Amino acid sequence: MVLTGLLWLIISRNILLVFVPFGAIPIVLGIAMGLLWASLLLGIGIGFLGMKNWARLTLIVLTGYGVLDGITLLLGIRSNHLLSGALIVIAMGTCVWLLTYLLKPHVKVAFGATRL
Repeated sequence: MVLTGLLWLIISRNILLVFVPFGAIPIVLGIAMGLLWASLLLGIGIGFLGMKNWARLTLIVLTGYGVLDGITLLLGIRSNHLLSGALIVIAMGTCVWLLTYLLKPHVKVAFGATRL
């Protein structure tokens, strides 16, 4: 996940340099955001492997956000970006599948949820 943050940094570095005239600030912010996101995902992954209910709930929230973000991205796509639209639909389908799976009763019991 740290590599994902660094890859994002490399790709977006030139874009950020256009908007911010100070060369080091976007790099530092990109590294900080990448490390923060990576540590969040690492913590959720460890909790998920330990079958912790808080990790399941956090993943439900993040995948719900992914679906909403995908909807807003689809609304903003122009007609000439068919590949981008297809990838967004695939990602949204994965999020919806994951949401339906995490909300099933046997999964709730496995993670020790108190209410069904």
